[in-house]
Amino acid sequence: MRRFRSIVAFLLATVVAGSLVASRVDAQEDANGELKAIGLYTFFNSGPNAGLKSDEPKLNPVVTAIDVSINPETGKTYFYAGGDAQYFYIRDVKDVEELQNGVAVGDGNQYRAVGLQNNDWIRAISVNPVTGEVATLTQRGQLSIWNPATWEKTKTFDVRDLNGAHAMKYSPNGRILAVCGFDASVRFFGYDGPKPQFDGSMFHEITRWTTPSQSCTALDFHSDRDPATGRCTSTFLAVGGRNAAWVWDVVSGDPPRVFHLTDQDGTTPRRVRAVAFSPNGQLLAVAGDANQIQVWNLATNKPVGISLASREIGDSRDGVRKIFSMTFTDDSTLATGDSVNDVVLWNVETKEMKAIGKGLGRNESKDGRKAHSGTVAALVYVENENDRDAPRSLLSGGFDTLVIRWKLP
Repeated sequence: MRRFRSIVAFLLATVVAGSLVASRVDAQEDANGELKAIGLYTFFNSGPNAGLKSDEPKLNPVVTAIDVSINPETGKTYFYAGGDAQYFYIRDVKDVEELQNGVAVGDGNQYRAVGLQNNDWIRAISVNPVTGEVATLTQRGQLSIWNPATWEKTKTFDVRDLNGAHAMKYSPNGRILAVCGFDASVRFFGYDGPKPQFDGSMFHEITRWTTPSQSCTALDFHSDRDPATGRCTSTFLAVGGRNAAWVWDVVSGDPPRVFHLTDQDGTTPRRVRAVAFSPNGQLLAVAGDANQIQVWNLATNKPVGISLASREIGDSRDGVRKIFSMTFTDDSTLATGDSVNDVVLWNVETKEMKAIGKGLGRNESKDGRKAHSGTVAALVYVENENDRDAPRSLLSGGFDTLVIRWKLP
């Protein structure tokens, strides 16, 4: 119980500003079952914009981390992308590129590259929903906090003892940041004082938890608030690891609940690569290498299995579709990114596919088409009522080095 008490104060604080990403609304099913790609983005590791040496070759980084924010003054949506490079990239979603002969063309100055000053892989990016600060986590264990006004690094933590950092996320009230990796522990960092500040020097490690898993590869938060006060009444943390996900109510300090992931016959445990809470907190989706998604009703502890074995929605070649990224877009719709290069919307009530942004197969051409040709490793939902073209959209990042924006039905 002691380890929980040290973070309760951080979670119970009143939220002092609205979330930078608006709450989700119900989606309408698309008539033709296809997601429309309305933006394509690439980044380079060299050139004056990125600030690398002039004799280094241009190289598009694999994208394995994405998060978004909405500027409260301009109403513009920005996203932050990172991967196997020593930079993360900041871009307005309106600054899109086009494909010519399979190559993305556009103004290289449309984005800003921020350097970590080490040759490391960015595994996770998370934007504080209250302060707008950006946290980056590298595979070798460098956790950095960035001031969005100057893009200066205000705080750095050495978490190399995670033995390979993998996942990270801010709590919905911006008070704490959870980090995990392959050593089966979860680290919590937070602020002192009555509210979060832009000064990252006030950020420090609060406590550590040890999970039952041999490794931790995914995180997600959900909070319920009292509408009258804005204070958290409960905050749930889901941690995905070896063969299962564990869910803690970190305010109450109750022991974690376990949600297993198995193959479709329910016998063989499988690795968890992604976890996601529904916006209302009633459902938990758990997925990875099982060739199915298990959506758990948290009130009844009963799962609904969504089969991914159908070859009609993608060329999985070996018949296996691994889920690498996942997020709810509303209480009944789950978006997934997978190893078959697809972005798929699922109706969790009917277990049917609602829409798909189909990736490129081995024999398909990239010319003029906005689609992934590699595993979709990162996925984030964004809702911005100021965006008349696409008030609801998904951003996906892949091993093919592309970021694609999909308009939701």
